[in-house]
Amino acid sequence: MMTDEIPKIAFSRIIRINDLHSKENFNFNVSASKTELIALSDLFNLEKISSFSAKIELTQRYRNNAVVMTCNFSAVVFQKCVISLELVKTHIQHIFVVEFVDQTFDGLPIIGEFDCFLDEQLETIADGNIDIGPVLVQNLGLEINPFPKKEGIRLASVYKQDDLTIEDEAKPNSLKLLLKDYKFN
Repeated sequence: MMTDEIPKIAFSRIIRINDLHSKENFNFNVSASKTELIALSDLFNLEKISSFSAKIELTQRYRNNAVVMTCNFSAVVFQKCVISLELVKTHIQHIFVVEFVDQTFDGLPIIGEFDCFLDEQLETIADGNIDIGPVLVQNLGLEINPFPKKEGIRLASVYKQDDLTIEDEAKPNSLKLLLKDYKFN
């Protein structure tokens, strides 16, 4: 029997927009718990994430009722080297900006002045709340090296040169194969 279950979010931090109206800038830190680190490791198919934390600054933009999040996050991840399969430890440090915008009555976001050349992401405010967790997780995923290599390792140092070369085999002529059973008069 199939169920329509929504997968649990591995890292969620919900902020009420009403709590921001009284402050010009709202600064705080977030970090993942041990359980969240395990869930994130599973999500990204990593050996381990030993730490994931972020310094967040939220700023209210009154002209379009948006909230701008500036985030500086760091993480320490362990992956297998794509060549030797040894464990590789990687320190990730990244800064990004996200603008959370209100939705209109027709469900479309109020964007205001939008410049597609800015390095800024857009997210929507849902029911007066923003969830910064999934945005942090998405940006972590973008920074994880998909092909980690242990420092100083080369393919030739692990495999013999004969194992890396592919010799060209003599390929049969396809026209001869088609015509071999055909008899000409």
